[in-house]
Amino acid sequence: MIGLLLLVTLASTELTIDLDRPLPSAFRCIQAVVTAQGESIIRVDEEQGVIMTRLRPVDLEILHRIAVTDRAGAVIRWTKGIYQLTITLSPGEQGGTRVRAAARILGYDESDLRLMRPSPWWPLASTGHLEAGILAAVIASCRANS
Repeated sequence: MIGLLLLVTLASTELTIDLDRPLPSAFRCIQAVVTAQGESIIRVDEEQGVIMTRLRPVDLEILHRIAVTDRAGAVIRWTKGIYQLTITLSPGEQGGTRVRAAARILGYDESDLRLMRPSPWWPLASTGHLEAGILAAVIASCRANS
């Protein structure tokens, strides 16, 4: 489990937006948006400004859309993947809120060389689709200051 958590921490990208909404209000709205997008939230820490989703499995088609699966010409047989979103909120300019979305993605490799590596899970760089999708939903739902 620790190895999996370490791998999840290694492959990360981040996108940022600013909302014209105070932090407490933005936090509640974003939490509702994340849930409405079908994500299961496992951590909510208002003091630290963090909303973290549960690891979510994806099939091969989605993995290729959300992650960079080319590995410098290596032949890798990806079969599935998992991802986790972390949304971080902090005070923005003029009483607004800065929202950062980061996706951590792992791909599962069915290789004949399993004995050569400690795990078939590989950290993958994000294409930005997950982060952009969740932030677009946040902008659409949480734009107005209320």
